[in-house]
Amino acid sequence: MPSSTSQHRSRFNGLSFWFDSLPDPVVPRPPLDGDLDADVAILGAGFTGLWTAHYLLARQPSLRVAVVEAEVAGFGASGRNGGWCSALFATTPGKLARTVGLAEMHRLRRAMQDTVDEVGRRAAELGIDCHYRKGGTLELARSEAQEVRISRELEEMRDLGVDEDDLRLVDPKECSSLLDVTDNLASGDVVTPGGVVAYDGHDPYLVVAADKGTADFSDLANEISDAHRFWLGDAF
Repeated sequence: MPSSTSQHRSRFNGLSFWFDSLPDPVVPRPPLDGDLDADVAILGAGFTGLWTAHYLLARQPSLRVAVVEAEVAGFGASGRNGGWCSALFATTPGKLARTVGLAEMHRLRRAMQDTVDEVGRRAAELGIDCHYRKGGTLELARSEAQEVRISRELEEMRDLGVDEDDLRLVDPKECSSLLDVTDNLASGDVVTPGGVVAYDGHDPYLVVAADKGTADFSDLANEISDAHRFWLGDAF
């Protein structure tokens, strides 16, 4: 008969990189066996549920907070993401400014950026080794059409009052020093890294967004960046 521990391990194997990299098997807690009185009941132990419980108790430790989860903490989307901790929003700043006003757009952008810093602060305070590293976001243009689109987006951001400390354009040399893992666009031509054999034509619709914030890729990207004496920081 397989043990309870081995059954749990096999059940969660392959769920995500994060579950597979845990040193110990994931064992669900016993289910509720009856009614429970609580001041606040939170359904779902993903990032939203756990952060809500954490901040409620930080502000008022006497609260009785219950987090109810059908599986285990992080079983859903929160435990299967790409490891990003991002301030990117699901619409353009221009559209947001037209919808809620310029001041509110900037307030939301600052709040999203502050959230990234708050995750780092709390992880350090709580001793959570989540490999947090704030490295910024890099968006690549791999065709002339994409280069035009990025230039127009940057122009719009300047019109909205977003300066170079927040968003800037990097040239192909600096871009390759930060990533060194993809094609460059130089004078309108796609230039692939040495030794690359391309059997198909370049895809003009492919956009690659890379975040240096996580795992082994982060270490590799930083090594390459240091070797070229470039550092993206949190400017882009």
